Amino acid sequence: MEKILVLKNEISEINRLAMFIEELGEELNLAPDLVFNLNLVLEEAVSNVILYAYPKEEHQEIVLTAKISDKSLIFVLTDSGK
Repeated sequence: MEKILVLKNEISEINRLAMFIEELGEELNLAPDLVFNLNLVLEEAVSNVILYAYPKEEHQEIVLTAKISDKSLIFVLTDSGK
């Protein structure tokens, strides 16, 4: 299974990211501390892209893909920033 979240490079999108991780955690029955840590790590990565990868006022998309299999959960963060 694969879930995809497409974000704008705006800091307000961090709220959508948190909701995505929370919903994924509920769906997969992940421990609350794991959901917290996943959110923390992904928030840091996404906010770095938003704040540093693009010139101000340049609107781009950031794609977060969660690949889910029997024993693994893999996140892939894709952007076209520098």
